[in-house]
Amino acid sequence: MNYEISKFIKLGCFYNFYYDTTSKSYDREPLVFVLRYAGKNNFEGINLHHYPLKVRIELLKYLQKYNKDMFNNDCVELKYGDIKLPTRIYNKEKMYECKRIFTNHIVEYITKDGYLNEVRPDDNILKMLNIRKESNLT
Repeated sequence: MNYEISKFIKLGCFYNFYYDTTSKSYDREPLVFVLRYAGKNNFEGINLHHYPLKVRIELLKYLQKYNKDMFNNDCVELKYGDIKLPTRIYNKEKMYECKRIFTNHIVEYITKDGYLNEVRPDDNILKMLNIRKESNLT
């Protein structure tokens, strides 16, 4: 399994969860990279579903700049001052079935548009992220 069920939100981790909202502007099953806590029950994050694959890859490349061994760690160290992607505030009380995606498998989840789908990353994406084909991602 490439994720774990989680009751806690950790900074620098990727999560997929169901979000109970009546707002049409919120993704009901986002794939979120957590940036910061925003009050007692809230956190701010980037929903990768809102961006095309090229932007998702650029975000991972940016994170790799500060986390050379990022794909072998639990979560990534945050240095996100230069990230210019819009963020959203999520209320933890509206989340259910929260899954923390293991960072060493995130490429498998960002390479397919839509909901949480595990796919084998293609060679071009691995090359763009400087990941050896024989790594634990393949």
